[in-house]
Amino acid sequence: MEKTQHGQDKWDADEEQKSEFLKLKDGSNNMRFFTDPFKFMTHKVRFSNDPRGKKGGWNVRCGGKGCALCAKAAGKSDLPDWLSDNLEVDKAKPRWYAGVIDREVEPNDAKTLELSVLIRGQIKDYAQSKKWGNPRLYDVDVKKNSKSKEPAGYYSVVPDPTDKGIVTPADEELMNNFNVEALEARCSPIGEDRIKEAVNRYHEWLSKSVDSSESAEPKKTNGKAKAKPVVEEKDEDDDDEVAEAEVNSNFNFSETTEGA
Repeated sequence: MEKTQHGQDKWDADEEQKSEFLKLKDGSNNMRFFTDPFKFMTHKVRFSNDPRGKKGGWNVRCGGKGCALCAKAAGKSDLPDWLSDNLEVDKAKPRWYAGVIDREVEPNDAKTLELSVLIRGQIKDYAQSKKWGNPRLYDVDVKKNSKSKEPAGYYSVVPDPTDKGIVTPADEELMNNFNVEALEARCSPIGEDRIKEAVNRYHEWLSKSVDSSESAEPKKTNGKAKAKPVVEEKDEDDDDEVAEAEVNSNFNFSETTEGA
């Protein structure tokens, strides 16, 4: 039975919680790419009191021409009041969205995957090779290793030759019904009001996290308070490869990086 999208529903109707985005898990993530990549730009923003250090912060989508975050990153003056002095902003870096078929669910489903420079580069290499060609014609395994000490080892992409060249009717239906126009629209620069909201949401989330951490009772060992672990710091250039930088999973405007 077709589910109600708008209007009258039933009291006993089941609501399936379906994710539009594919969230990569540690280990194997089998999928098939079937759209071109759609590029957009994001800024890494971080308040100085973020206890995670450089590994912390949120990724906020760039506003394009006249972007307040671009001005902040460039060290310009006459900035909006909401861009406080203790907010660090990196220059905008590229990200991509692509439509993929998620092979980890049954039945398979078409979702949006956010790509870092690392994943996009590996898919590009396969797409340009004579052996593999168009990613639409074979599955790949995107392996995630969040414990990797080297940025290059965080993601690896391995093609699967099993069904190379085959697009099943079920896959074809998922591809044809996927809203590519909506995917492209997600890449548009956002206005200053939405950038400000994203920064404020990060600030609110951080305030609650810090308050919760400070109110926690310190554990004692042999009568002494146990020292808090030092927050690991990574190089500024690493944030593309560790782009799942603990953003608010409920913030669904796509101003923050949520995904690969």
